[in-house]
Amino acid sequence: MKKLILVILALFTPRLLFAQADSNSSMLPTLFTALFVFGFCLVIFLIIRSLVLWYWKVYVIIENQEKQIAEQHQTNNLLKIQIDLLKKAFPDNEQKNNTFE
Repeated sequence: MKKLILVILALFTPRLLFAQADSNSSMLPTLFTALFVFGFCLVIFLIIRSLVLWYWKVYVIIENQEKQIAEQHQTNNLLKIQIDLLKKAFPDNEQKNNTFE
């Protein structure tokens, strides 16, 4: 992906940067050409990036990880509630040793 962008830039860069300008021409067409090439490369990069993310199912992996994190937070909250209930149920055991923490 990066190699494709580098090849495209390598093809257009010498022409844009090192070409001799006519005495009557201005830098405006060269600037527009450079911006067009940059925009074209950016669009190609975004298209290739989205295809790679789709192929490797990165969005599905991220969604699954977010679900796992939410379930882990829920489990942690339930464990905290359970520890608090056990401390209330057995207050004398808390003084002897801290096995619930």
